[in-house]
Amino acid sequence: MEESKKAVLGAGGVAAGEIKVNRAELADISGGKIGLAHSSAGDIQAESVRMAQSAARSVRSTELSATMSAALQVDAQEADMRFCSVGLLDADRAEIGQSGVYGVMGQEVSLKSCYAKMAVSQGSLHASKSLIGIAAAREVEASEVRTGILIAQNVRGNVRTLLDTRAAAVFGAAFGAAFAAVWLLRRR
Repeated sequence: MEESKKAVLGAGGVAAGEIKVNRAELADISGGKIGLAHSSAGDIQAESVRMAQSAARSVRSTELSATMSAALQVDAQEADMRFCSVGLLDADRAEIGQSGVYGVMGQEVSLKSCYAKMAVSQGSLHASKSLIGIAAAREVEASEVRTGILIAQNVRGNVRTLLDTRAAAVFGAAFGAAFAAVWLLRRR
């Protein structure tokens, strides 16, 4: 399916093996390979998704490649995103560049010149020239990164943080002691 003029497809959505859409508004779409350009869609489910200057409510895919696009929720095995805006991204391997992400989770996460409210990795988190609210990973490799809270087993590189793992433990202990003291004083 190739659309050159603006089209609106109803609530039933579209399902096919390979779909290429240009300048269209879609409801739900599913297929083997889906390519969107200058389009918007509700829910996308496919083996492979390519998005260029497009938007979707949710994307479920084995492989996602997006440029200058937006999605509220992404669930993929591999995600490669550039100049994008994403709500929640859950991928085994996520590579994100020059983008804004509310939350990203995965086995291997790479952020380059990004803003992320939260980045969590079961394995490694590679970040450069990025701002991360909460970063948590077994291994963090960073270059010119700023975080609010950093929780990691191993950290390599240049990271400026407000609260690291040790500071969080000290803060928690101090907060617990203060809470216990107030609780004991109230009981009297």
